[in-house]
Amino acid sequence: SKCSDCFGVPNGQAKLDLCGVCNGDNTKCADCNGVPNGPSVLDQCGVCNGDNTKCADCRGVPNGPSVVDQCGVCDGDNTKCADCAGVPNGSSVIDECGECGGDNSKCSDCFGVPNGQAKLDLCGVCNGDNTKCADCNGVPNGPSVVDQCGVCDGDNTKCADCAGVPNGSSVIDECGECGGDNSKC
Repeated sequence: SKCSDCFGVPNGQAKLDLCGVCNGDNTKCADCNGVPNGPSVLDQCGVCNGDNTKCADCRGVPNGPSVVDQCGVCDGDNTKCADCAGVPNGSSVIDECGECGGDNSKCSDCFGVPNGQAKLDLCGVCNGDNTKCADCNGVPNGPSVVDQCGVCDGDNTKCADCAGVPNGSSVIDECGECGGDNSKC
């Protein structure tokens, strides 16, 4: 009838809302800003009136699979900024010996100079001339020694007294006795 509301109740209070819903609250046809039959829409990122950039990957594709690697390269493989150990943005470098992450010690000479020429001599002296440990015949680490008489490879007889004691004080007395007191003749 002419005086019925949208539910068909005579003289009822129910009216159609802007969305055409009986006794509605205008939300059924509201846009993302809440305006009934409004022009605003959600973009692919779920942003009202957005431009699809909020969820765009590094190639600009909304919700796309592309990502920026640790080197800042879109769809990169982290090798553009990798150090010599393969660590992206790592601190390892090739030392002067050609070793990744090395400390220059693998090719250092005995003075610690990378790729230096100094070597230990047979006596263990850096850049030495093998004399520090030479025996009395000049042989590095050799077996020869100076005897008590000061003779190299000597047998202590050159300075022995009559009793055979090197640098001893015994002498032959007038009677021909070693260490004697000249009383036996």
